[in-house]
Amino acid sequence: FRIVVNGNADNHNFKDIKKLVKPNGNIEGKIVEFIQWTELFELYPEFKNTTVLITNSPYDNDTVKYAPSSNKIIINKKYCDEYAKKENYILDNPEKEISTIYLGSKANFDLNKLISILRLIVNHNERIYQIDASTFTNKKITIDDVTKNFIYIWYEVYGKQFNLKTKKIKDNLPTYLLINKFDAKFNEDILIASQMCEIKTLQDSAPNILTINKFIKYIQNLCKKNDFLKLTILDKKELQKLNMNLIIGVNQGSEEDVKVAIIEYKGSISKEKTTFVGKGIMFDSGGYNLKTPGKYMLDMKYDMSGAAISILLVDTIAKLKIKKNVSCIVPLTDNMIDSLAQLPESIWTSMSGKSVEVANTDAEGRLILADAITYAAKK
Repeated sequence: FRIVVNGNADNHNFKDIKKLVKPNGNIEGKIVEFIQWTELFELYPEFKNTTVLITNSPYDNDTVKYAPSSNKIIINKKYCDEYAKKENYILDNPEKEISTIYLGSKANFDLNKLISILRLIVNHNERIYQIDASTFTNKKITIDDVTKNFIYIWYEVYGKQFNLKTKKIKDNLPTYLLINKFDAKFNEDILIASQMCEIKTLQDSAPNILTINKFIKYIQNLCKKNDFLKLTILDKKELQKLNMNLIIGVNQGSEEDVKVAIIEYKGSISKEKTTFVGKGIMFDSGGYNLKTPGKYMLDMKYDMSGAAISILLVDTIAKLKIKKNVSCIVPLTDNMIDSLAQLPESIWTSMSGKSVEVANTDAEGRLILADAITYAAKK
């Protein structure tokens, strides 16, 4: 909270408190406004280690007392009760070793509000908080929702998400999630959420860093760590033998040769198998049908998202030891321009035997997926 003494927020800040502290520890003045504690720590570092004590103190309703010896700020309970019912405010009670946060009506508390609250706690806390997951549930929100979203948000703040910023990010105090019952479902939630965070890392990676060959190395390392996965990589020569000319055509303008990765997991003796085909365009310029410069060219590094999702999906299924036969096929290439890049009105014969005219080089996704789907059907 911000405490404004003897005036309004425009004229006062926490430095006023220091001036008004008397030898006996009293601060005389009215509390006019309350906001988040984080501002106090930024403006007045001496308060960094203070705690807020919610108390039925005998002090006047509009008096604050700062006790230097105990390093506590004591606020009259009247104000605590008032702000305990303001949404998204955290109240600390060191005597009971508990903090509470008002979420509004439980019936109206939904997934979007949960995500906002978790992000607030993890991003801005100046305390070590332990979140009791069970208290954030209702008919709309399960313990699985709390667990997964906590991991997603923790990952955004502390995880290894792709980030090469040189500016040091402020180190917040850790936040913990308390789960009353640890079971197989909980471990499954942890795995699924972690894998989704890994997908985000791949998606966010810069296109000059996560290239075709770098992605192949990532896939190889992933499969080495999972004994239940079988990996096959097709290079350009092997694709030529298979007449996968649609994929090869899209790759002609790229500096690195196309690769196709096939990951297989056999979890059942059944002959039935499900195959995911993931689009792996590492960057899509549109080719000679160039995307309009500006917003249409931005975020084209995400055109490999289908490949990232397919790869981590099969890895997750294998780690969960699901009794199904599953595989994925991911063609990896760029869609770029140079003197060898395919031209509009080029004609290729696909792996299926059908001839295809490329009316627009920015339709590269359906071209590489057509050959990949044919491979999945035949092999």
